[in-house]
Amino acid sequence: MPLSGTAIVIPYFNPVGYRSHPRKLARCLAAFDRAGVADQVFLTGAGTERPPGANIAFWDDECPFMWHKERLINLAARSLPPRFTRVVWVDSDVLVAADWGDAVADAFERAPVIQCFRRAHYSTSEGESSRSRVSSMHGRFDGIMGVAWGASRSLFTDGPGLFELALVGGGDSIFTWGLLHNVPTPNAPWRSRHRMVLDSWSPAVAAAHDRWLAELQRWLSGLGGVRPVAVEADVEILEHGPLHAREYDLRHGLLAELVPERHLRADGERVFSWTPAGLAAIEPGIRDYFHRRREDDPSEKAVVAIGGPGGDDGLGVLVDAWAKVSPFRPDWRLKIYAAGPPEAALGARWIGLGLAGTIDWMGQSADATSALRNCAVFARTSCGAEFPLELLQAMSCSVPCVAVACGAELRELIHDGEDGLLARPGDGSGLARQLGRLMDDGQLRRAMGDRARRSAQRYVRRGSAT
Repeated sequence: MPLSGTAIVIPYFNPVGYRSHPRKLARCLAAFDRAGVADQVFLTGAGTERPPGANIAFWDDECPFMWHKERLINLAARSLPPRFTRVVWVDSDVLVAADWGDAVADAFERAPVIQCFRRAHYSTSEGESSRSRVSSMHGRFDGIMGVAWGASRSLFTDGPGLFELALVGGGDSIFTWGLLHNVPTPNAPWRSRHRMVLDSWSPAVAAAHDRWLAELQRWLSGLGGVRPVAVEADVEILEHGPLHAREYDLRHGLLAELVPERHLRADGERVFSWTPAGLAAIEPGIRDYFHRRREDDPSEKAVVAIGGPGGDDGLGVLVDAWAKVSPFRPDWRLKIYAAGPPEAALGARWIGLGLAGTIDWMGQSADATSALRNCAVFARTSCGAEFPLELLQAMSCSVPCVAVACGAELRELIHDGEDGLLARPGDGSGLARQLGRLMDDGQLRRAMGDRARRSAQRYVRRGSAT
């Protein structure tokens, strides 16, 4: 048996009741079965519906609205049979291949802490390959921090286990930062992002993190300074819902007022639950965030534009461009947010072009960020003198953007072909070409959206420093 003495723990919780979650879990378990390690796989979960036929290491029938993953893994790891001396924890949307078990066993021969893949290949809900990212242990830019880890069981019995208070997610990033924050690595971007996370938390959560980090360092020092390694096997990840709806950086602000002693109930060997004070002050925002993730949605094929009051702002050129791209992409829609009804001439134009069934006039949005969560591409066609705030918001949400190239501030935000695409003012054909590039290439959308988010963060940091 390739993984003798190793338990594979899969956390599972679904407070929203997303239909996609049990389907992904079933595929995950089937992959472990094909890899020949099904007998070593244990579920740790919360909720009223237990997956049938699975080995259960820990289960709590209550599943309050919060991120339970790290708490569930800690509880399971401490309750496993004593024959297991190593623990691997894997997300329920991960598919392993036949060589994975042998590769994990080999990695444990080299290090007591391992990231359980070499490269992760993402597949969309439509079954299309979208992107690939390397392990954070490899010397490549922006290595992935989560997905699957493994460690000596002493991490959970003698060490601190995983940090449990990141109640909106991000625990894998926190664990990775704890492992590597003093280790030189080319995978640098996550370092600055983690500092932003800590700054978003309440003082009480940040202090708990510091105590956990000190215990993790104590445990690591007992290992003799052996650096973690990556498993030499690839995995597949089943994506779910729009990537920008995860709000990876913004979500941590929901913990800005969290005081664990006041807001959480920790009843021994159970998942956390909310106190009445927590239900009133913290839970509603986290509940709303879980629903905003829209994990049952396919990757929504919508281009969003935001106009000014009564609306043109270059929208006529956008409609002309849409007439060129829409006939060849019938599953895409253009959503225009602007105050009041469309101008008569603009409405007549898209009706005359036969676009009435592909354009939605959404009215004014009080929250531009909410509008931007529901799109795959953002188009900015205004050449006004005002600061392009909606463009910065779209980039911060990892939404790839096409913009008309006018204004010095816009050119500071978008670097053509890197973190967005530009078109000349008044050039409907050029705008159509740039929109088509993004609409036809999901991998380009995701890569450009990731780069756009990082560019927006750098822009904001430069502004804060001046």
